[in-house]
This record gives sequence, C-alpha cells and structure tokens, in this order.
Amino acid sequence: MKSITVTPSKLNGRVVIPSSKSLCHRAIICAGLAKGQSKLSNIAESDDIQTTLDAVKALGAKVTNLGEGSYIIDGTDTFTKKDTVGIDCRRSRTTLRFMIPLAFINKTDVVFTGRESIGNRSLKTYTDLFDSCGAEYSVSTNFSLPITIKQGDLSGIIELPSDVNSQFLSGLLFALPLLKYDTEIRLSAPFKSKGYIDMTLDMLKMAGINIVNYRYTTFYIHGFQEYKPFNYRSEGDFSHAAFYLAAGALGNFVVCNGLNINSKQNDKKIINIIEKMNGKIVIENDNMAAIPTMLKGTEINVSTIPDLLPAIASMAVFAQGETIITGIDSIKDRVRTVTDQLNSIGATIIEHPNKLIIEGNSKISGGTASTCGDHRIAMALAIASTCCESLVSVEDSECVNKSYPSFWKDYESLGGILEEWIMKE
Repeated sequence: MKSITVTPSKLNGRVVIPSSKSLCHRAIICAGLAKGQSKLSNIAESDDIQTTLDAVKALGAKVTNLGEGSYIIDGTDTFTKKDTVGIDCRRSRTTLRFMIPLAFINKTDVVFTGRESIGNRSLKTYTDLFDSCGAEYSVSTNFSLPITIKQGDLSGIIELPSDVNSQFLSGLLFALPLLKYDTEIRLSAPFKSKGYIDMTLDMLKMAGINIVNYRYTTFYIHGFQEYKPFNYRSEGDFSHAAFYLAAGALGNFVVCNGLNINSKQNDKKIINIIEKMNGKIVIENDNMAAIPTMLKGTEINVSTIPDLLPAIASMAVFAQGETIITGIDSIKDRVRTVTDQLNSIGATIIEHPNKLIIEGNSKISGGTASTCGDHRIAMALAIASTCCESLVSVEDSECVNKSYPSFWKDYESLGGILEEWIMKE
C-alpha cells in the first residue's frame, strides 16, 4: 500500500481543476442512452468515471476513447444484448444508484456487484420502491450487493421521502422517460439537495428529455421519450476546488482555473462557506482564489453538501473559536473518519450523535493518519499539513485515484514537498 509523507510548506501557483465528476457521470449515462454518436470532452480520468463508462458499455453502448479526456459514445445498441448483463460498480456508489433503474429497461437480467464498502451499503430505498411496484429482483438478506434486476413496471405514481438520496432520485429520472407510459414522482416535502437534481435535469434536457419539475415536490415524466445525441464539454469540479480554496483561506495562494461561477454544482456552496468563516474569495472569469484571512468558527449544515465536510474540517481546525457541523446523519462513516484522522495529527474534534464540534487551534502538531480509503480525507490531510508543525504521513494515499488521480502531482507542482513510501500490509 502506497503512502505519502508531507513536509509542511506553503502552496503557491495555479492549478487546472479536473472536470466535475458529478457532471461526467450524468453526461456518460445520457450519451449511452442516445441513439447515435455523442462527443464528450474534458471527461474526468478517474476510477469512478471509468466505472460508469464500463457500465454503459455493459448495456451495449459503444465507447471510443479519443484520448485527453475525449470520448465518442454511441448508444444505438444499448439494451439490445440477449444474455444476462453483469455490471461491476467497483467502488462507485454513484454508478450503482444511477444504473439500477435503467436495468429495468433492459430486456435481460442485470446483475450488479461491487467492491469493499460499496457492497455493504443498503439498497432498501430501491427495494422498497420495487416491492410497491411489483418489480422483480433478488438481493442479499441485508438489502446490499449483489442485486439482480429482472423485469418490472415502475409506472404510475412513485412516492418517495423528501430526504431520499439525490442519486436514487436521479437514477429514476434517467430511466422513467424510456417507459411506454407516463410517471409521476411525488416527494413528501420539497427536495433539499436541489443542485444535484438541477444538474440531472439540465443534462437530460441537453439529450432531448423533458421532465416537468413542480417546486421540487413533484416530477412529471412523459413516457415514449428518446435520448438524442449531443456534444458536451465538462466544467471544473467544485468539490475538488474546495480543497485548494481551503488552502488559500489558510494562508496559501492557489488560483483555481476552469471553474464556472454560474455552475449548478451543489458544492459551489464552498464559496459561501469560506465567506461565512470570514474568508474572502476573488473571482476573475474562470479563475478563482481564496485570500488568506483569520478564519472564524461558525455553524455549518452539511446535509446537502456532504462531500464538502473534509475540506470544511481542514479549515475549521485552524479557525478562531468553535465550528459546529450539523446535518451529519447520512454520512456517519465519513464523520468518524474526519474526526479520528484529523485528531490523529493534533486537531480537536468531538463527535456527537447529531453534530461535530471542532475547536480551532492555530498550531497542529502533525503525525500519521490514515485515509481509510476515502479520497477526500487524503486531500483534507494534505491541505491541513500546510499549517502543521511537523511531518504528516498519509497512509493509503493512492485512494485519490477514485476521483482525482493527479492530485498529488498537482499538489507537488504548487510547491508541496512529498515523499512516497510503501506501507507494509
């Protein structure tokens, strides 16, 4: 297992932010459903995105890699395979949740598998829905992988709780327009994570699919729709940029290139969060940077922005006063990892049942921490190390390949001092 030791140093320079993983997943799926050739460019080169490319190929789409993040995807033969289809979602929960409803459109059984923790995540949100619709499937006794999707009818009125994961909802929005009848999704209250659904609806519209969104409480989906080919270039990922903006707020100087200030990405909220913590963001065209200030503790709800928790925590441990993080119910595993690993390098974070309390400290000692296989924890530790008093060793540093394989290379290009070593199993 590869690990990296970071020598505390200030970062200085420019970095091109990799393309949005959230948007790339959506673009690949829509292109894989279109009857014709779509050209996608600036597509993220990461394990999760490769997983989604492989998933649409498994359903019959043709994928041609043109190099440098460009692909031609032809969905003409999607759903035409005559044998059982196997889709290995590896470690990508997004791929799994997006693809499961599409399996009901396929004419043969689709078997979904996964690796490591993804295989233990409950799919009960889907299985409850399938039971209510009378759809056929088989799943393990704890509602986790593997799951086999057989035949079913998801038509009519689908009722979901308002706190349903956005990926489950997006998965349904991809599949339902392909049915032979109209469908209506009703939520018990307005959906909170609107940004994620806006991204899905915009991508669907680009592919010629129209869905009526009534105040994020009801979605009307006409059947007999057809995905049309399109050309698309992805924008930079705010969930990745969040770490460099956090670095800037902590006294580094990093200019992020390739971001869209008008983006509908939910994680664009990092700008508001840094400003709420007394930070300052400077924006010029597609360039963005945070200006070093004395950060102050505040209260932040992460229920709609769970991916930003590690970046927020990397700032909060050095902020003046106390930072309270709420809205953590759905991300308990990441909360525990953030707490344990930042504490292991000298932070003071206390986990409560429904909140995190982070005591700011201008001096953090450093030490050894594990990513626990979480790519965003690795990045948070790297950013925090710029303000530590001694070396920070990051175990299992290769986990960044899940979303941002070039992270350590980019970090080094900004002046980060790294030494790679092999950790004995």
